Amino acid sequence: MKYLQLLFLLFCFNGFAQIQTTPKLIEEKGDYTFKSAKIIFPLEIEKYSRKNIYSFDKENKNIGVEYQNSESQNSTKITVHIYPAEDGTEGRLRNEYLKSLQSISDFANVELSANQFAVKKEGEKYICNGFKAKIISDKNIQNQLTLFECGTWFLKIRITSSELNSTEIDNIENKFLEVFNPTKLTGTKLLNLKSDLIIAPAIGQDKAMLGAIMGSALKKLEWANANVSEKERVSGFPDIYLDMHIEALKEFGNFEKENENTVNEVNKKYISDINKILKSGFLTEFILKQYNMVMRIPDNLKLDFDGYAKWEVENKTSIDLNKLYYLITYPKK
Repeated sequence: MKYLQLLFLLFCFNGFAQIQTTPKLIEEKGDYTFKSAKIIFPLEIEKYSRKNIYSFDKENKNIGVEYQNSESQNSTKITVHIYPAEDGTEGRLRNEYLKSLQSISDFANVELSANQFAVKKEGEKYICNGFKAKIISDKNIQNQLTLFECGTWFLKIRITSSELNSTEIDNIENKFLEVFNPTKLTGTKLLNLKSDLIIAPAIGQDKAMLGAIMGSALKKLEWANANVSEKERVSGFPDIYLDMHIEALKEFGNFEKENENTVNEVNKKYISDINKILKSGFLTEFILKQYNMVMRIPDNLKLDFDGYAKWEVENKTSIDLNKLYYLITYPKK
């Protein structure tokens, strides 16, 4: 398992605006059934008692539930949040994860850091990808955030404790994941694997750029179909795999020599810059930095960020992978 350092900065990305200004407190004395997601929030999980149930939308499809250690008041708090994820658009998991981290940083009103890594939950029928952050703040406080994409749902678990160490927090999280299983959440409403491709109108009539875009997008779909099982893809488009982006950018760059007379000079420079990166020897470092390290990365991968930083200073490019020319989506059924 590869641990990666992440610094909370002011990220710019598109998230899913799910939370209304004033959450509504739901009164329930017994087990609470979240009907939309077919999930039951029991009164007790291990030694943790349910304290509050909040709804963040009018339809009660966005639910957050707090549990606390009944034996040691206020020392350990666990929040389980289940809310709509809509279509399985590429970048969905990454963007929501980064937005969640930013919210924690904003609430703390300080710059925080975290060890982060990709996680995966495998069930009998479905597989869910997620990301976890072990947040570094006060020495006496352990913070952990885990987010899974589950078809048309997100499952987020936040644990804050002044008594448990990192291993103990992982153990109690596993207990909660037995109750709130992300793979079963996926099964409530699967994504449609007949993908949609949205291309930015700015491409216009530039056939070279359109060809590069189509080649890159089709390479992502081809890679996903060949390397990721259907029971994983119905939980979300698997774009957290580093190799998918490497293959897609190589395909994008293949169009430069064949289309040297493209009419759009801006797009011509973009394709040229992609090839500059491909030839640099720092393609992996470039992709990881562009995506804030939120990717599934092979354990044996050797990285040279110092070398890349020097190359980047000497070779300015116009590439921002977060400003998309196209978007692949697995739509809701």
